[in-house]
Amino acid sequence: MFNPEEKKEIFGRWVFMIRYLIKLTSIFPLFSIFFKKSDQPTRIVHDIS
Repeated sequence: MFNPEEKKEIFGRWVFMIRYLIKLTSIFPLFSIFFKKSDQPTRIVHDIS
């Protein structure tokens, strides 16, 4: 089906793609949590009078 050189190259590409997807899926929730926390108003009330 594949000769050994192509098999190694295809395997290397798959490993790279899987690592990239794992990084994206682990980084995205962290950013969403960070932005949700930063969107909340602070409890500091400034008296404007």
